[in-house]
Amino acid sequence: MDKSTAHFFRPLWQRVKNASKSRSKQVQKRSNGERSRFRIVQEAQRNGGMVAAILILSVLTIVVEIAAHAGPSVSPDRPPWPQRASHQEQVPVHLTRNHCGSSTAEAQELGCRFDELSFAWQVPECFDQRTIDEFLAAGRWEYFTDDEGKTKVPHDDLALTLGREAAVHVTWAFHITHCLYLRRQMVRVLERGGAMDNHLGAYKHTVHCGKTMLNSAGMADNLHTQAPVIYPLCKPLRDWRA
Repeated sequence: MDKSTAHFFRPLWQRVKNASKSRSKQVQKRSNGERSRFRIVQEAQRNGGMVAAILILSVLTIVVEIAAHAGPSVSPDRPPWPQRASHQEQVPVHLTRNHCGSSTAEAQELGCRFDELSFAWQVPECFDQRTIDEFLAAGRWEYFTDDEGKTKVPHDDLALTLGREAAVHVTWAFHITHCLYLRRQMVRVLERGGAMDNHLGAYKHTVHCGKTMLNSAGMADNLHTQAPVIYPLCKPLRDWRA
């Protein structure tokens, strides 16, 4: 082959070679695109469960937020009161009387008992022996007829002394402990049902006890607290909820 012939075929071969390379690149590009689309489909299938779970959780979160802001629904015949567990039985209460009169003699005649925790004459249904015993075991409580602690009142004579005196003097520590054990007594009534007196159930007295405990620093032995005898009314717990 002479030089002129070789010169003619060289550009032709070069053009064929370049066209072949171009077609290879196009095929490779299409193949890469198909592989990318396949990977996207695989990722979507693999993450589909996670996306669904996220959507469900989002919906549940919105529902909970709406319910929280709306507040609990209370039917007209069911008060918003903490409900006891199903295994706890309501204690039935049938009061023969709901008061102890207005004097020591009358309270004794009516069969009431003196409650050293609350300094109250109580009908049997409102007398909490368990909490009273715990309170008496919590300290060596002493009572005096004066604020200087000169004349002590024996425990056995306390009820009769309060029948003669307007009040006795107790320490600030007694006052604080009295408040704490009254709250214990209240919780027990709410848990088991039964009856509660209107001194224990009074919100005003709960506020008073809170202030007493907050202002108790350095006053444990102070005798300026006067404890009068009271004659509260006793009511079944269902009547407190009415």
